[in-house]
Amino acid sequence: IEITTKSADFVQQGLPFTFDYIGRINDGTEENYIISPLSMQFLLGMILDGTRGETADEICTVLGYGKGEVDAVNEYCLSMLQQLPELDKKTTLSIANAIVVNQQYSLLDSYQATVGKYYEAFVSKMDFSDSDAAVTEINQWCSDHTGGMVPKVLERVSIDMLCYLFNALYFKSEWKFMFDKSATSDKDFMSGAGQKVKV
Repeated sequence: IEITTKSADFVQQGLPFTFDYIGRINDGTEENYIISPLSMQFLLGMILDGTRGETADEICTVLGYGKGEVDAVNEYCLSMLQQLPELDKKTTLSIANAIVVNQQYSLLDSYQATVGKYYEAFVSKMDFSDSDAAVTEINQWCSDHTGGMVPKVLERVSIDMLCYLFNALYFKSEWKFMFDKSATSDKDFMSGAGQKVKV
């Protein structure tokens, strides 16, 4: 991936955030999960574009960029959106961002233009008082952008919510070294809780 020296520095500085984020999720669940710190960076980047002052500085700092580096965050995220899907012809990668706004509120045109430019974000206004209709549309968006692998992200929306931000990431590729299915068999496995289970 081609990124500026400054962006490369940001990546290194942002690693503590990435590992802290993964650690917190890991500590909070005993279930299997897949997580994308890059997705969280896209979401925080979109939030960042709607903030000013101390809040903006805090988000920039957490991401490893330092105070006042809003433009650098945007440029890096746009670079990832454009370059990552093109890296490997054997890999299908799609990244999509969305902001769903309660129709009682309005977003500034300048904000919509910024998240559209740097995050290619789909922005939609919905009637949150009709939770079923909003949830159906949101879940359909997620399913469409994950190849049907994540058909549901919400059970309901709240009328008190200003908006919902979403990032959908779909990844399909080939293993460098393919696993031989005939080598699979049930064996005892010791869980983190110390229980023996067949896997």
